[in-house]
Amino acid sequence: MILDALDLKVKLDAGEHIELRDVERARVEATGTRLKRALGFSRLVLGQFGHRCAVCGTQLTIIEAAHIIPVHHPKGSDEVWNGLALCRNHHTLFDRRILLVDSSATVRADEETLAVLSETGRFGGYQENIGAYRDKILQCLPLFFKKDTTLTKQMVQALKFTYDQN
Repeated sequence: MILDALDLKVKLDAGEHIELRDVERARVEATGTRLKRALGFSRLVLGQFGHRCAVCGTQLTIIEAAHIIPVHHPKGSDEVWNGLALCRNHHTLFDRRILLVDSSATVRADEETLAVLSETGRFGGYQENIGAYRDKILQCLPLFFKKDTTLTKQMVQALKFTYDQN
């Protein structure tokens, strides 16, 4: 018997034990290809950012190395200058081009996408995930930033390139 949310609430409020059953699922075999990535990219990027999200500063085990210029783009290098350490929320927002970072390392947002999200009632969490950081410099920059002019210039060019794609 499948319980709907109301039945479940009534049973839980009454202190009844709800038994979870195993679900059988068929397995499918899948094959495919993906672009080869450099093994050390993530370690190098996370180290440069002190394992902190560049946008919000979070330093938990949810920090990931994001490519500024995506892997699938011909200019999408696995070099440290093409990386940002981002928490999973900011990584997803960055990859979906909702949260943007311009060449001055300032957090921006895609206005058209925000308008669509607002119009369709999917704007919840904006203030916590984007609004609080919008128009502010990244909270965390890589250790090489402004110390190694070559890497800094490459990163700034990558940020500009990606931002201009919007």
